[in-house]
Amino acid sequence: MGLKWVNQYCNTTQFVIKMDDDIIVNMMKVLDLLKKFNDKENFIGGYVLKGLQAKRERANKWFVTKEEYPMDIYPPFVSGWFYVTTPTLCKKIEQLSYAEKYFWIDDVFVTGILTQKIHVKMYDLKEYFTDHPEYFQCCMNDLTKYKFDCDILVGPNGGRTDLFYEFNKAFSICTQGNCLERPSPVSKSCYYNSKSLNLGKGSGVISTYKLI
Repeated sequence: MGLKWVNQYCNTTQFVIKMDDDIIVNMMKVLDLLKKFNDKENFIGGYVLKGLQAKRERANKWFVTKEEYPMDIYPPFVSGWFYVTTPTLCKKIEQLSYAEKYFWIDDVFVTGILTQKIHVKMYDLKEYFTDHPEYFQCCMNDLTKYKFDCDILVGPNGGRTDLFYEFNKAFSICTQGNCLERPSPVSKSCYYNSKSLNLGKGSGVISTYKLI
């Protein structure tokens, strides 16, 4: 539905970005990144996943049956956290979706199963991704202390829904050339002391939990 909406209302735009609502995106860095892409080609840029096996254990969140997906390995696809593409490719993917059997894991279906039917260039941007929301807080701390820029573009917000706006507001000063390049990646220098939760008094419970 998102692609269909894009095709109806945004078909004159240069790029299309899809992102989850619990993700932080360094918007200024993303704008710089877009300059590297040729918008005339069929491409998707994001965290590329290759060789992932279909999960056959019923207790797994991503369990799929042979009827849903008969092959053992998924085609290369990009994480739905964040990816960038073009309106041209969005239209092609939507058209393909009507003739293809639906598969409920949307990242695999949209950016893997459908795109493998046409020639699509996948740009792997995993170097700009992080799994750790603490890195964004470390970047903000280093900006305050040292005026260091941040080298992370995409990552989870860790449940802090306001962090997207706080982060981008803080780093807006870097667009004016007021920030210094980091001497080392934040992943190598981040130390973040989060406050532990006070859960109060209680006792442990050990019991059998039936998974299947």
